Amino acid sequence: MLFLRVFAGRISLARLSWSFVWKMVVVVLGCGVLIEALQAGFGGRTSSLGDVWRDMAGGIIGLVWVGWASVTKLQRGVLVLVVFFVVVVSIIPLGVVLVDEVRARRDFPILSSFETASELSRWHAKTEISQVKDPVRQGRFALRLPLTTDTYSGIGLKYFPRNWNGMKGLSLSIYNPEQSVLQITFRVHDRLHVEGKQIYADRFNRSLTMQPGWNVIFILMDDIKNAPANREMDLANIYGFGLFSSDLKEEKVIYIDDVRLVDG
Repeated sequence: MLFLRVFAGRISLARLSWSFVWKMVVVVLGCGVLIEALQAGFGGRTSSLGDVWRDMAGGIIGLVWVGWASVTKLQRGVLVLVVFFVVVVSIIPLGVVLVDEVRARRDFPILSSFETASELSRWHAKTEISQVKDPVRQGRFALRLPLTTDTYSGIGLKYFPRNWNGMKGLSLSIYNPEQSVLQITFRVHDRLHVEGKQIYADRFNRSLTMQPGWNVIFILMDDIKNAPANREMDLANIYGFGLFSSDLKEEKVIYIDDVRLVDG
């Protein structure tokens, strides 16, 4: 928005034609796509179509800002509608996340039951995760997680209530559709781990064998608390929970359901 306000604002009002507006929109779109393409080439960074849209939204508002003084009252009404549409479309994802945040706090100690599509935003994976109706351990839906042949392939829970004090343990169900067993590693870490050197021995790690069909996993909170080598896990500030496979020979799929903390 500021880029277009400064750049286009230097163009005389006489030159602020529709052809100029479309050219600026194309420039913003091209810059947005280029930025996301460059981000995808850096480790730990991911590209996002949503970010391209936000670039476009800012550019459109910047152009409206520039042209506001040179249009008629009727045209200003059209511009107001354009800005209103852009803003509404842009804040819908934020609204969905805020509603899910309220739901997560209401449902705690359930961390994720996958009964609503918005719950997928709580999780991060490099593969395409989705809601499925079958197989399901409880409720109507579960999570489908593809696993790749990368060194590490899995999923992490990003957004959840952080205080796990007073809980007896962590429970979840995993469905293995294969006839062979599958090794899955679970990890939990707190804020101190993230702020430190993030060494392996400073978090909870446990590798378990997933049998064909449903596997109900239960991890004692005391095991999580005592996992770091030289300290206790800060259960009031749990920062991340995840699971992953390692060096698979071929791609696999697992299903996750009913992720919850169990009261003490």
